[in-house]
Amino acid sequence: MTVLTDTLVLKGQFIDPDPIDNKIFFTFNSNKQLDHQKSLLTDEEKNNEKSEQIKSQIQKLCQLPEGWDGEYAQPVSREAANKAAYITYATAKDYIELVQFFPLAAGGMQIELFVGGNQLEIEIDENGNAFVVSVDDSGDVKFEGEFQLRDHDMIEKIAQEIRKLAVMVL
Repeated sequence: MTVLTDTLVLKGQFIDPDPIDNKIFFTFNSNKQLDHQKSLLTDEEKNNEKSEQIKSQIQKLCQLPEGWDGEYAQPVSREAANKAAYITYATAKDYIELVQFFPLAAGGMQIELFVGGNQLEIEIDENGNAFVVSVDDSGDVKFEGEFQLRDHDMIEKIAQEIRKLAVMVL
């Protein structure tokens, strides 16, 4: 992974933090080339399809207006949407069907996986600060802590935990 100023680059996928249509706060770009003879998706296309699934789910939450909870909730912030997209793609793109996204009242976002009493939650506040907690089925905390996108060890730890949870159900 390479971090370039405000644009993140991950395996040829670009996450651009500039707004599009004032609703979509990120884009995933790739060069699609379908092999029609084999009728199979290339790895790049599979990754782009996963990127689009992540983008679609997050985009729905980004469209929530101010007061979406009937009170004082703020729309999902650009920073939270970008971090949620990046973290999900980096850690759970192969298990997107297990991931749930929820808006937070202050403009952040929560990413959750629940499998057989085990849970992994990533909370991203409106400023893009991320916190993770992983709890086993007996309620014991496996690991927790704040992390940055540049914290490769924590990103890998989260990805490993997601793979372990996915094996339980897939």
